[in-house]
Amino acid sequence: MIKSLENLIGSISKLPGIGEKSALRYALWLMNNPDDAKEIIKNIDLTIKLKKCKICGNLCEDDICDICMDSSRDKSTICIVQTIETLLNLESQHIYNGVYFVLWGLISPIEGVYAKELNLDKLKEYDQNIKEIILMLDDSIEGNLTAQYIIEILPKDIKITKPASGVPVGYNIDSLDKITLQNAFQNRIPY
Repeated sequence: MIKSLENLIGSISKLPGIGEKSALRYALWLMNNPDDAKEIIKNIDLTIKLKKCKICGNLCEDDICDICMDSSRDKSTICIVQTIETLLNLESQHIYNGVYFVLWGLISPIEGVYAKELNLDKLKEYDQNIKEIILMLDDSIEGNLTAQYIIEILPKDIKITKPASGVPVGYNIDSLDKITLQNAFQNRIPY
């Protein structure tokens, strides 16, 4: 195989969920579509210039992201998310108008990830006018450990919430696992 093609396939296969066969298909597609390949290269080059917002950890081109700079945002509510994907999902739904704090992971001693790596102490620097913290974290051991740490370092007068859990829309009630059914029952709402 040609060395440059082999190198391209190797680079593409480093992407999550891309095996060698898919990497080969993508490499050949890029070779057959040079204009699209140039556009992709240009956009990849631009993403290298992205950095994390100094306030919340969101991706931005400057030191502070557009969300933190937006004066119409409710600065008294902070939604703590573990990934940028969660932030982007919430923003695309237009269901939240507060600010964010992006962890870029969860506390996981087994994997060597501690509060220091997630910049959790930076939460203490936020404005004292915070009324609510929304924890949008996985319902896992790591997510619960991270949530517990956050709860312990925050002032006790701040309201701390998490998304309701329960029955997904269109789901068969008889197919639910015990924990989901229990959460759905305990977090029931008026009809």
